[in-house]
Amino acid sequence: LFTLLGWGVDAWTDWLWFVEAGYLPVFEKSIRAQVLTFGVTAGLAFLFLYGNLRLARASFRQPQLVLGSTVDGRPVIVESRRIDNFAPYGSLVLALMTGLSVAGDWMEFLKFAYGVPFGVTDPIFGRDISFYVFRFPIWDELQARMFMLTLLALIGSFGVYLISGNVVLENRWGFALWPRVEFNARVRLHLALLVSLLLLLLAFGTWLDGPRMLLSDSGVFFGAGYADIHARLPFIRVKLVILVAGALMAALHAVVSRRWLLPSGLAIYV
Repeated sequence: LFTLLGWGVDAWTDWLWFVEAGYLPVFEKSIRAQVLTFGVTAGLAFLFLYGNLRLARASFRQPQLVLGSTVDGRPVIVESRRIDNFAPYGSLVLALMTGLSVAGDWMEFLKFAYGVPFGVTDPIFGRDISFYVFRFPIWDELQARMFMLTLLALIGSFGVYLISGNVVLENRWGFALWPRVEFNARVRLHLALLVSLLLLLLAFGTWLDGPRMLLSDSGVFFGAGYADIHARLPFIRVKLVILVAGALMAALHAVVSRRWLLPSGLAIYV
């Protein structure tokens, strides 16, 4: 309530100022941009999170789940329908938080939509300077948000599968801190695709590290230095190839393997 009240006071004050200055259409466009950015981001985030949790929830075959037992031996039973109540509300809260966070960058999205070329290219990658002004901030923002949502979806889906009994953790002799993880084919494919998506997003973030060098401040001068171009940039390209290969291996390993301990791509990245 206090958040909406503070936003309402600022919006009302700005509206009065733009009306007095004769630029009300400019203010209306900024409001539309904020609402559209929030709505699209929150909607897509909710569909992604809830869709993954709903897919994991479909693995439940019993109305009740036994999570363990108390000290006196009584079983701890949870109704599976409680997961149905948690999934939409939890996804909605996370989606609203994501939408509010991204909506604060509405000006950057307008720059992305209406930016025009400068006609000047950088000497390293040959991209128009407008890419660094209008495109790069949005790609960087979307990569971070998508990575966080995918990580949350992976953790949530794994937790649902673990509670439902579709994921079995077994201790191995000599590997007390590294248990054996058993998945069925459906669970393996779902989690592998999420891991593969995580690695692809990491690869996209690695690709953005190249342009980011031109926008960094090394303390002595601004932009990419000799070491960045001749040492760091080749390493970024090698890392990019490894991440893409790891993403493909993670998905392929889940399809062709009957027993899945860890995604091959994740093991390569670590």
